[in-house]
Formats: sequence, structure tokens, C-alpha cells
Amino acid sequence: MTWNWLWVLFLVPVTACGIYDFLSMRVPNRLTVPLIFIGLAYRAWAGDFWGGLSGALVWFIAGAVLVSTGGMGGGDVKLMAAIGAWAGVYGGLLVFAAASLIGAAWAAAKLARLGLLKRKILYLLYWGGSIFTGVRQPLLVKMPEEGVPQEAIPFAACLAAGVWAATLAAWYVRHYSGIVRW
Repeated sequence: MTWNWLWVLFLVPVTACGIYDFLSMRVPNRLTVPLIFIGLAYRAWAGDFWGGLSGALVWFIAGAVLVSTGGMGGGDVKLMAAIGAWAGVYGGLLVFAAASLIGAAWAAAKLARLGLLKRKILYLLYWGGSIFTGVRQPLLVKMPEEGVPQEAIPFAACLAAGVWAATLAAWYVRHYSGIVRW
């Protein structure tokens, strides 16, 4: 990850996706889809097209698996693919790890506020136990007929925060540690 003016082409739309998702629980395709192609073009220009393509594919597939379990929406998947296109597989992993930590803290706080935290923890333990016993359990999130579940959090906002966290961490390591040169 090099810090240059082209990286702003990534940070601004990702931040916009996060804000849009926070306000409306939707991620606009008009931002995510071009971001994927611009990311691939950036990686081709930087001499690592295959790194960008593999990052986009890996994170799209990972997101599609999470959509199939009800863990996120389709817009989040496209944003993950865009992050993979720009940051590659390992950069995407760093962003996803940071976003997951942010999302877990946010979800715990929201569930506690809604009075659902104890029930969800017990359900997760019960569901996790089914992995070892082989007894099938329903999906983690049951989608309502219409709309978004009350306990849902806007994961694109978490991804945007994860991008900023990873970018600032990379900048700090590059400028102040003297250990790693990216």
C-alpha cells in the first residue's frame, strides 16, 4: 500500500459507502462497481494486476458466503471486492479483521441496548455446538419479510472504518517504525 494521491480515489468512495450505509442500510452500486474496476486499473498501473484480481475474487467469494448465511447484504460484498481489488488478498484480510472487530463491538452494544445480547450469545453458543454435534440449526439471522432486522448493523460502515484503520496503521508503520518499508 503506497500512500499517494491515487489512494484518495479509494478512500473517498469507501468513506461515502460507509456513510451511505450508516444512514440508509444500503450500499450504492454506482459507487462500489466502478471502485472495483478503478482498483483493478490502479493495480495494473502499479504492476500487480493479478494481485488486485485475486484480492477482488477472494473477498467477493468470502462476502458471498457471508451473504448466504444472512450475515451481510449484497452491497457489502461488492464493497469487499473493491477493497480486495485495491488492497489485495492480505490487505483485504487486514481490513476485514479490523471491520469485524469494529462490527462485533457495535453489534454487542446495539444488542445490549435492545435487550437481546444474552439471547443472541446463547443462540450463538447453541449454534456453535451444533457444528460439533452435527445437529443442523437455522441460519444465524432470520430476515424479516420486508426491511432490515432491528439488530442489523451497517457493515459497510465497519468496512470503511476498517479501511481507515488499516491505512493509518500502514502509514504509522511506514513512517515511524523504521522496520517495514511498503
